[in-house]
Amino acid sequence: MSRHRYLADFLAIALLLLLTLLFFWKIALTNLVLAGLDVSTYFYPYKAYAAEMVRRGQLPLWNPYLFMGVPYLANIQTALFYPLNFPLYWLPSPQMVACSIALHIFLSGLFLYLFARISLGFNRFGAFLSAITFAFSGFLGAQVEHINQLNVFIWLPLLLLLFDLARRETSERGSFIFILLAGLVVGLQFTAGHVQASYVNLFALGIYAIFPALSKLMRRGKRRGEILHGLFLYAIVVAIGLGLAAVQLLPTYELSRLSIRSGGLPYRRAVSFSLNPRFLLLSLLPTFGQEVFSEYIAYVGFAPLVLALFGVIAQMTHSLALDDAPARKNGKILHLRRAGASDVGLYPLGERVRQMTRSLALNVRLYLLGERARQRDDLHRGFFVCLLLGGLLLALGGYNPFYFLLYKLVPGFDLFRAPARWLYLYTFAAAVLAGFGADSLQRGVVEYSMRRRAMKILLVSLISLLPISPLLEWPPMRTLAIWSGLAVLAIGFVLVGSAWRQRRAYLFGLGLLVIVELFAASRQLAYNRPTAPEAYSSLRPAVAHLLADEGLYRLLSVSDISYDPGDLNEIQQIFKGQMSQEQIYNYVVAAKQKEVLAPNLPLLYRLQSVDGYDGGVLPLRRYVEMQRLLLPEERISPDGRLWQRLTEIPEARLLSLFNVKYVIADKVHDVWVDGVYYDLGHTVVIGEGASSQLVLRDLPGFTTTSLGIVSYLTGSASLPDGAIVAEVMVSDELGRVERHHLRAGVTTAEGEYGRFQVQHGQARVVHHWRDNPQGNDYHAVLRLNEAMALREIVVRYLAPRGRLHLRGMSLIDERTGTSESLVVSNQFKLVHSGDVKIYENLDNLPRAFIVHRARVIEGDERAIAAMRDGAFLPGGEAILSSGKRLEAAAGGVDEVRVMSYQPERIVVEADLASEGYLVLTDAYYPGWRVRVDGHEKEIQRADYLFRAVYLPQGKHLVEFVYDPPSLKIGAAISLVTSFSLALGLGLAIAHKLRQWQIY
Repeated sequence: MSRHRYLADFLAIALLLLLTLLFFWKIALTNLVLAGLDVSTYFYPYKAYAAEMVRRGQLPLWNPYLFMGVPYLANIQTALFYPLNFPLYWLPSPQMVACSIALHIFLSGLFLYLFARISLGFNRFGAFLSAITFAFSGFLGAQVEHINQLNVFIWLPLLLLLFDLARRETSERGSFIFILLAGLVVGLQFTAGHVQASYVNLFALGIYAIFPALSKLMRRGKRRGEILHGLFLYAIVVAIGLGLAAVQLLPTYELSRLSIRSGGLPYRRAVSFSLNPRFLLLSLLPTFGQEVFSEYIAYVGFAPLVLALFGVIAQMTHSLALDDAPARKNGKILHLRRAGASDVGLYPLGERVRQMTRSLALNVRLYLLGERARQRDDLHRGFFVCLLLGGLLLALGGYNPFYFLLYKLVPGFDLFRAPARWLYLYTFAAAVLAGFGADSLQRGVVEYSMRRRAMKILLVSLISLLPISPLLEWPPMRTLAIWSGLAVLAIGFVLVGSAWRQRRAYLFGLGLLVIVELFAASRQLAYNRPTAPEAYSSLRPAVAHLLADEGLYRLLSVSDISYDPGDLNEIQQIFKGQMSQEQIYNYVVAAKQKEVLAPNLPLLYRLQSVDGYDGGVLPLRRYVEMQRLLLPEERISPDGRLWQRLTEIPEARLLSLFNVKYVIADKVHDVWVDGVYYDLGHTVVIGEGASSQLVLRDLPGFTTTSLGIVSYLTGSASLPDGAIVAEVMVSDELGRVERHHLRAGVTTAEGEYGRFQVQHGQARVVHHWRDNPQGNDYHAVLRLNEAMALREIVVRYLAPRGRLHLRGMSLIDERTGTSESLVVSNQFKLVHSGDVKIYENLDNLPRAFIVHRARVIEGDERAIAAMRDGAFLPGGEAILSSGKRLEAAAGGVDEVRVMSYQPERIVVEADLASEGYLVLTDAYYPGWRVRVDGHEKEIQRADYLFRAVYLPQGKHLVEFVYDPPSLKIGAAISLVTSFSLALGLGLAIAHKLRQWQIY
């Protein structure tokens, strides 16, 4: 290829880079940041933590901030070892993600351009059009917030290119350099951080490996050896990749065995996020503003779709692999340009015959090579047609009756959810087929008969949609009008393509049409709605309050983000005119997520949380099962997110076991009654089968003339009107005491009033239950005989049956119209009230404590049942899965002090009055070792999820260290593979240089 042709390729690549910056300028060239749910609450915290550790020169192995402790490195979605992340670790997380997005979008186009030019033999325009269609498609654009998926998917075209070159080289007994490079790419994609995306890539590569031989086998009844050859190359490439990425994959494999995916996902969960056939049109075509769930977006544009159709049906009359291969008509060679046939008449007769013979031989050779290229091209087109259709069918997931067979029979299909991600194969194949069409147009081989055939196919396809059109979801008329115009324009461009005399103008117009359509379609995608950098960098009041406590504790958020922040008006005024309403909305959502620290944001601020979120190999299976202590079975989430599942603050004794010192709750379900605020964050039950009374002390020094109470009854439907339910006794510092009564049907009533035949009337309804709108909270005001500064409030249940649920109380001074809300609980204290509330757990257990009573209970179900039992007292006993049984020892005082708490190393000093267990309420996990006074000891699993070590009487120094063998073994395999790969590449390059006689 001449120098100017190389220059033209470089210019095409440079233009691709410029287009990438044009499409992604808002996040790549400004300080605006993405603020979607996954990117801001999942990837930003993980990236920030990795960057901090790498800059310190440390390897982050353990994450103590989420799920009460989980492996960090073993979670493959952190992509810690991905080489393209290392240059970005010196940037803030939003810029790190933005640069990674722009880089990988450009690489996706670059790799497809190279694949199209080298493997498929496309001309520059066809390759360029494929590249921009792929890079700026809806699928990749929608996945930018799932940065790990994007970083994996983009390697497929390079992988196919290297495998294709490897297959050609090995068939000619040449160098294995491309096999080694393909293995390197497989290793890279594994470290990029998404197993499902890697599986999709390797699935496509496996089909590509056997497709040529399989196609020949079906047509000729042989070539079985070629299938084995393709599978052999595939196995070598995958094995090299596995070896290179072993340092990541072995810890991940160890984690997966302890995660909810260890035995595969249930079928119903495996087909969650399947593409509903109703939404096919909205998924495969750009909607220009209509919101579509990001997992379902897979448009490539109208012009590329029409080009793909023509590319499939066009029968090549010229070789696509040779720019100047001879044209044929009725089997006759039309020109002999290569041998200089036009100058034959200048030579003597003998020389003329010799030149004609050489020319004929050369043309025959070129013809045969052209036939091979054409056959190879037909195979490629067949492969991509199958890939396109297969991607669509697999994306249907549960709506595809054959998917269940794949789930049962094909390894890997039971490990992943979201079948809609198979749309990637559709997108990739459609982009390549569009390149076939563009390449055919530029070469002028799409004849009139082919265009007519394409029109027939297109019309038949459109007509076939008519019977099912009522079943499809259609966009608004505005979008339909845009679709019609784009379809007409794209078809018109293609139809006149071969007849357009000004070829460059035509190609420029067609390319511009594709770019403009994709650019317009991308306006609805998340990367075009970034928001102000303060969405990431600002500090919310609730977070600031928690950061002020530098102790060792955990938090739990039970707040959703359905509230309006108190500074909403200020936010809107500040950014009005600078950002769109969508961008301001994204800012507000990000602010609310930070206020409630959900779900992985505690990691960003180095605050330790019970909760977390992960859709991969986390959380641990035992963590998911332990949620049964806090949630009913039907509300348990396999990926965490307690903050969205909990409807009330859990039992204080369990929170104490989890070392929860602070609970974040919102005010959405609190009430204002007659200008008085009632905190309904807690519920205390007194009466039948529960405590007989509630005593509230440590009351604020607030002068009170009335006591407001929000409550309801259960099991009291038979109580008549006016029946006394409870006595409320109030007293002050002066010793004055007043007694008042709550009466059925007057000041309180049966909660689910309409469900039973209730003998008493309804009191004043002021609130409906959060999880049951049929349930009611009732309001009463008890007026005191004189103003009092209360010291104590005692509520005692008096009715013979039923129970009283106390929801909220407020002290009211009716003289001034002021009030003071009380927390109806003796275990929690309100320590912050702003957009959200923060309660302090007053009975919180320390992170490490001593127990002298231990029961050994085998079986997870029995252990959970024992912990659910109210007789189980955290801090007083431990439930062990194995080990030594202990009975409580009498007397003595234990001392426990955490000397050092680092993610991978914890040092505790303990002084025991008698033998016992040191319980550390961090997650039990393989790889943790413990030394007691310098001697290795065994860690027991305590209280289902945590760690414990037996200690005899006396003073001890206990050191927990996370040192996973899986990482060491994986690192050794990766080092050996890397060394072997480097050696192999060096030998292969040296062999090539000798072949080329470079030295």
